[in-house]
Amino acid sequence: MRLPCLTGGLRRRWANQRLETFTEALEAFRTGISYRFAAWLNQNTDVFAAHKARFGLIWA
Repeated sequence: MRLPCLTGGLRRRWANQRLETFTEALEAFRTGISYRFAAWLNQNTDVFAAHKARFGLIWA
């Protein structure tokens, strides 16, 4: 089976270099998701804090 089949085409969406293994593709995906979450959190801190408050947690 070819690598693009295993990585599901993640290189096109999550990486700017060749992904040789599934582990590299997974790391690229996780980095992309983390980046998007951080960007979302910067714009929606109040939404995230309200979500955490529902569980009795304080987000400062």
